[in-house]
Amino acid sequence: MTTKNATFRVKVISGSRITIPTAVRRLLGVRDGDYIVCSVRAGETEELPPLKTLWRILQACRKELTNKEIAKRCRLPARTSKSYATLLVDEELLLVNRTGESDAGEETYLTTEKGLQVMNLVASTRGRSS
Repeated sequence: MTTKNATFRVKVISGSRITIPTAVRRLLGVRDGDYIVCSVRAGETEELPPLKTLWRILQACRKELTNKEIAKRCRLPARTSKSYATLLVDEELLLVNRTGESDAGEETYLTTEKGLQVMNLVASTRGRSS
């Protein structure tokens, strides 16, 4: 039996169940019905960021941007934009490029195909309700 490890955040949902991100399940080869070993540490309860802000980040990152550029374009503190970008990466809506290809050698962010699909879905829904 091989042992693989990953550290990630999960959300407690109804019935005290937890969610394991799809990417983590694939990485570890976990399938429905498998048993896993968990270590639990309570984190601080966070409020979700405003949807409009997440939307602006997804729109801005249609062109690859650094965190500093995201913060400037979306009028956010750098720490906040980093936190929101990490949330969007965790949800597979943004892709992070850690190869240091930006001019300053910083990681860059790009909206994923899934992120573009979410944006299109929301845009089409907003158009119908207006």
